[in-house]
Amino acid sequence: MIGNRLRAERERRGCTQADVAERLGTTRIAVIRWEKGAFRPTPYFRRKLADLYGKSIEELGLLSWHKDEQA
Repeated sequence: MIGNRLRAERERRGCTQADVAERLGTTRIAVIRWEKGAFRPTPYFRRKLADLYGKSIEELGLLSWHKDEQA
């Protein structure tokens, strides 16, 4: 699940959900929802997540969400 990848990347860096939210300019609730798969990050936040974690959108598993929105 995509949320699991996001959580694993966050935990690998020793960050809390609040840390990620602050760095991205969003709320902790948004990060929780993304990690649970309840909501998907917008394209803007997908790019910010990729930049924060030093991974591509594809590596984070966010590409499929991106393609769905363009269809």
